Amino acid sequence: MGRVGQAFDETKVPSVVEVEAFNPSLGPCCTGENFRPDLRSPPHTVWNKSVCDVFVALFIKRKVHPCKDETLIHEAFFSHLGYLHSSYMDQLKTTEDQEAARKAHNRYERKRGLFNRRCDVCASYVGLTRHLYMLQLLGINGMSSDESDVEDGRPVYLVLKKSWRNPEIDAWLRVFDVLYRRSRYMPLNRNPRGANVHIRKLTQKVDDTRQPRTNLPVNAYNPSWLQALTAYDKARLKVDPKPYDFTHEAEINS
Repeated sequence: MGRVGQAFDETKVPSVVEVEAFNPSLGPCCTGENFRPDLRSPPHTVWNKSVCDVFVALFIKRKVHPCKDETLIHEAFFSHLGYLHSSYMDQLKTTEDQEAARKAHNRYERKRGLFNRRCDVCASYVGLTRHLYMLQLLGINGMSSDESDVEDGRPVYLVLKKSWRNPEIDAWLRVFDVLYRRSRYMPLNRNPRGANVHIRKLTQKVDDTRQPRTNLPVNAYNPSWLQALTAYDKARLKVDPKPYDFTHEAEINS
């Protein structure tokens, strides 16, 4: 596949001009001796389909494997080419791109952990179980994201607001966090389980990289944000007109 060590051999990758000018009616785009898959593009392009035809014919001719089913060989080749395409595109990423991707992944994992902790707490307290369905409806992407920072040598995570979410939900969600910390650090709990709780600080920064959650009750959305939507966007949101009771019982809040 034109790889040298762990990197791809750029001399084997066709140029964009070559790919765009390719006409399959004039013959294959490459040969077995000069095998040139277009790693910049997904597998099922005109160029890469021609590459696949060359590969399949050579594979069967050289009898490198008992399989002679062209359909199966095509599928296996396209699957591998998809992997090579992803690997090649990753190789092209700059250090900054890779760092941004790493941070985005870590941010999502923290949000996923936050969601799971809240669900665990919700399922563990009798007074909270009625809220489990609503938590699951909000989902991971209904939780606030954060961005990392350092204060006094310690990692701190600055909470980013979601413009679509009703600010009143923040207090409702924080109760789950308080109960999680309480259960984890009770004096009798000498062997606390689960991940360490991150220090999270509220900010006025907004993160709207994810689409708003749909099918939520009307009071789950920020009223001013909801009012500013077009009729089309409101229809897509599929808002439940019945408000939800985002409150906790007195003994839970105490």
